[in-house]
Amino acid sequence: SNNYAYWFSPNESVYVIKNNKNQEVAFFSFIIEKDFILLRRLFIDSPFRALGLGKEVLNYLQLFARSCNKELRVNVYDETAADFYVHMGAEKLFSTYRWKLLENNEGYKDE
Repeated sequence: SNNYAYWFSPNESVYVIKNNKNQEVAFFSFIIEKDFILLRRLFIDSPFRALGLGKEVLNYLQLFARSCNKELRVNVYDETAADFYVHMGAEKLFSTYRWKLLENNEGYKDE
């Protein structure tokens, strides 16, 4: 078994999904915040995508969040994930802003 502790924060609940051959095919993690549950990570190994695993995880987390009387949130950093979550009924709450490093890593752009 792999030691995932290095990658996750202490208050993060981590679940590994295995198939019937005992192969790890996906994992997800979340944190219970005061007013919401934050889905921190949802990863499905490429050969096992588009089989409904992500949908099952989200259905489970939505049910769990409702039972805690909290809303479910996720931070999204790529278009594919954003499309998936919107398809699953999520609505945009905030946007991410960043300060880009210059090509030579000497500082930030001031434009």
